[in-house]
Amino acid sequence: MKKVRVLLLGALLMSMVASFGNAATTYMFTSLTDSGALKGGVGYNLTDMICLELSANKNGSAQTNFYADAYYGPYAIGVGNDGADYYYDIMYSVSKPINSELSLCITATLIEMYSKENTKPNYLPGFSASVSVPLF
Repeated sequence: MKKVRVLLLGALLMSMVASFGNAATTYMFTSLTDSGALKGGVGYNLTDMICLELSANKNGSAQTNFYADAYYGPYAIGVGNDGADYYYDIMYSVSKPINSELSLCITATLIEMYSKENTKPNYLPGFSASVSVPLF
């Protein structure tokens, strides 16, 4: 299972780096609700339907938490860590432009599953509202 996580994160990171050459698709986002894993980070639109995001934060401890997700249309699959435990999400998101520079996004986590701590899935554990702005 650990090899699958490393392979998935590696593929997401390589896709993000490869897409960085197209600066028009690169954006930063920050959470308005400060809930969940997506407190802020960098995203890349590979196409109109495919988007990749990467986030990192510290929760007051020495542990740095990472989160990566891949969207296809409004649906996303994400993987992150909470200390030594990994979790996986399936999400639904709606994004609308506010103006030519800002977009508002509302994301609902539909299912969340932890690898070690909890073997049962959590249904509808939370939501996040975020704002994104293009980097270039």
